[in-house]
Amino acid sequence: MSSIALVVRDLGQRAAKSTLVLSKVSSLSLKSVMDAVKAGIPVFVRPVFDRKDELFAEKLLRVLEQLDTLGCKWVAWELLDGQAFSPREQYFEITVNRLRNMIAADQESLEEQRREGELEDGENLH
Repeated sequence: MSSIALVVRDLGQRAAKSTLVLSKVSSLSLKSVMDAVKAGIPVFVRPVFDRKDELFAEKLLRVLEQLDTLGCKWVAWELLDGQAFSPREQYFEITVNRLRNMIAADQESLEEQRREGELEDGENLH
């Protein structure tokens, strides 16, 4: 399952609010978020779709939209299974629109699997 790496390049004019938003989605302390931003490393790397947090992709979409509104400059990349983040590597960039499309495609896939009887009621394949 692919993961997403979120790197924040600039917290924007409302840095305190951006830091708080990032802390909530990443479960990191405010200091850890600030340290990651200063170091230019991902605030987090985690699966986009995950059984442990089935709503993460939707939460992330709302967070990215909120960061845009706050003037925060960020970039998100998709890491394939088993791939570790390296600032020297090139990855597929995930934008708000691409994430929205990924979520829609995932929901369509799950619905199709439910129709075909591959999933039990309420089960999610993440």
